[in-house]
Amino acid sequence: MSSAPESPQSRRRRSSFIPSLPTTHEMSPSQARSSQARTSLLAANFEPMQALYHYYHLDLPIDPPSTQLPPTITFPVTREGHMPTHALALLEPNANPAQALIVPVDARLYMQGFRTEVLPPPLSGVPLPAPHRAPSSNTPVITLPVVPISVPHIHSMPLLLLFGLAFETNINNMASRLLPSQVIDEFPHAAAMSQRMAAHLSDEQLHAYVTFNKGLWKNILSLGLRDTQIMEHVQTVWNVTAEAVRVRQRSQGERYLRR
Repeated sequence: MSSAPESPQSRRRRSSFIPSLPTTHEMSPSQARSSQARTSLLAANFEPMQALYHYYHLDLPIDPPSTQLPPTITFPVTREGHMPTHALALLEPNANPAQALIVPVDARLYMQGFRTEVLPPPLSGVPLPAPHRAPSSNTPVITLPVVPISVPHIHSMPLLLLFGLAFETNINNMASRLLPSQVIDEFPHAAAMSQRMAAHLSDEQLHAYVTFNKGLWKNILSLGLRDTQIMEHVQTVWNVTAEAVRVRQRSQGERYLRR
């Protein structure tokens, strides 16, 4: 949704499809990002959280935190492939640790995609987490160190990570999660987009879009997303959403005056 100059991340989006998957951590960050240039899971109607776990070849944690955050969390491994290095425990300010959203992440990909340093740098000579067999079931699992991180809005983080880490690269698949299709049809006319959004959504629906899009934009600013194209895209979405609220408020005010 932006005509900004092409960024390095944008150029990577045009890389050819790479069907083979790496089987260890021993690859450069650029190779790791390129290896994910595959069919979009969002386009296949995966939820962002589900897609993030799928790209990392994991299932949900075996023992998710209930009262406090543990130092490590173990995940079932669904198949061989590039593995994450950490488990982010996403928390909104003043939230109970039991409310944390646990997401896997590769430290090297994260550092490529975001400026804010939230993950410890890798230690020389210390092996990265690797799949192993669970003693009780003999199924493959991986145990990751837990890193708590406070973010403005946890529920938009899986979508942001999918694009910030370049697992998802088609900006249209992000737009469809942020705006109704009838609003996107009005692009690039921002005023018409806001008018359509205000006219066709209920108050509850509009509030849901406001909460999500505002939270996503705050997360981008908080974590320092490097991809300027995605930043401009989300900023446009948030501007359209905020203006839709103002249009709705003006309309409601005029209806009240006509009574």
